[in-house]
Amino acid sequence: MKSLIRSLCGLLDDGESFVLATVVESSGSTPRSSGAKMAVRADGSILGTVGGGLVEAQARRDASALLTDGGEDGVARLAFVDMTRELAANSDMICGGGLTVLLEVMEPGGQGALALAKVDSLLRRGVHSALNTRIAGAGDDLRAVNHVITTGPQGTAPSFARDDGGMRLSEPMIPPAPLYIFGAGHVSLFTARVGTMIGFRTVVLDDRAEYANRERFPEVDEVVVLRS
Repeated sequence: MKSLIRSLCGLLDDGESFVLATVVESSGSTPRSSGAKMAVRADGSILGTVGGGLVEAQARRDASALLTDGGEDGVARLAFVDMTRELAANSDMICGGGLTVLLEVMEPGGQGALALAKVDSLLRRGVHSALNTRIAGAGDDLRAVNHVITTGPQGTAPSFARDDGGMRLSEPMIPPAPLYIFGAGHVSLFTARVGTMIGFRTVVLDDRAEYANRERFPEVDEVVVLRS
């Protein structure tokens, strides 16, 4: 999740809008469970996955339609994919359940973009948090009306609830295991790259600012200059 959030923030920083697809409900045998995410870009390409096959195809189609129709920041839709045994068999899938996917338009500078940036910052610092999204409306008139970040110990599974005023989605954002690299010399350059690549929250520490800096370690989560 850490690398996906970072990639999404990169797209938004570059001025790109996209639709964020999140699995919010699942039943039976499904390729991915609640919390799986995928970004659908204007050119139809994706980052992340919500399970491939039928689920991904429908989510991409519906997300592209949202962008094509000029959906503005926060506009949302729910897409349900019923993977019955007959339908799954005809598409060479072994699943037989159903998934509900929340689609939300994300625009640079929008409320969702600011929330993702905050989550990215907290993950980099190893802070446990939750992204709480409120969706108002019904049917095809849905909108994410607020994103609230809470910090501190969280559960491990997302929760999704419906009420008379809309829906609520709470997603725990759990930092990965940390890798502390003491010393920012030439060996650490490659160690840090490998640590980041395999998913650690990588932190480089050194008392020499000319070595411990973002220019040398752009991919790590934190660079710390130690003071005596």
